[in-house]
Amino acid sequence: MTLPPDPDIMTMVRVIPVIMPMGMVMVIVVIFLVFTVFGMKDYSA
Repeated sequence: MTLPPDPDIMTMVRVIPVIMPMGMVMVIVVIFLVFTVFGMKDYSA
């Protein structure tokens, strides 16, 4: 199999380092929002 690297895979490899920080920030924000919502419910209850 002497196929050249798949351009889609190459673009993915180039884009992953850019998307990873964004994904980490999104996960942290979602977790923070979930904790704040549950915290508000606990405090109000």
